[in-house]
Amino acid sequence: MLHIQAEEWARDIVIVSLGGELDLSNVSLLAETLEDMIADKDIIIDLSGLQYIDSTAIATLGQFHNRAPRFGRRLILAQPSLFVQRILDLTSLRHAVTVYPDVAVALDALREQAVAPRTFLQREPVTVGDFVREMAAAVRGIHGWAERAQSPAMLDLLADALVERLSQRADRVGPVFVTEERFYDILFGDTAPAAVGDTDPLRHAAASVRSLFNSVVAPKLAQRLAEKTHPRVRVTKHVWIRAGHWDVAVMPRAD
Repeated sequence: MLHIQAEEWARDIVIVSLGGELDLSNVSLLAETLEDMIADKDIIIDLSGLQYIDSTAIATLGQFHNRAPRFGRRLILAQPSLFVQRILDLTSLRHAVTVYPDVAVALDALREQAVAPRTFLQREPVTVGDFVREMAAAVRGIHGWAERAQSPAMLDLLADALVERLSQRADRVGPVFVTEERFYDILFGDTAPAAVGDTDPLRHAAASVRSLFNSVVAPKLAQRLAEKTHPRVRVTKHVWIRAGHWDVAVMPRAD
């Protein structure tokens, strides 16, 4: 879980304290918080409470750090936990963002340093080593995401969301029958980049994420759904078709 607490330190300075885990599943919450204040406030991100951060979250922090000077504002990082500091050291973000040892030092830096409006951040050239380390961090982030997606707590959340959406559909159109290959689309919709052709490499990358979910997470999600008792849901495993093939049937609400 991610915890976000924003505290106004002065009229134009806000401290955003993060706790828990910041990754692909919840980084949009942080992005929404920063989006609301980036044009009007200098922002200090207090990282001391974070126990985990992945490459997607690091990229998001870098994007907002680069955007802030365009509004005449600054976004800086402060007081990373030991784990977060190690992840930052493995990525090229260390070339673009100054990380202060604690929040008090970051506050002093904001008071002493001015930034000209509409200026753009100059960052050091990315080396091959930086790129390799960034890619390695991305792979570890994907591996960590897959592990967390298979945790009992996350499987329960996904199963409940799946049942709710299928039940709503069954109430509208009658009995619904789906296979585990449909779980990704039902839960997340079309996550491929918008307005691109079918041959665009980004669309293939999005398809790879879907394939990873279908091959690794979906079978365990179906099994978890089969273990849960729900009067309107029937889950069947067809071992004679292929190992791990599941069908899910959801009946409409009885009048």
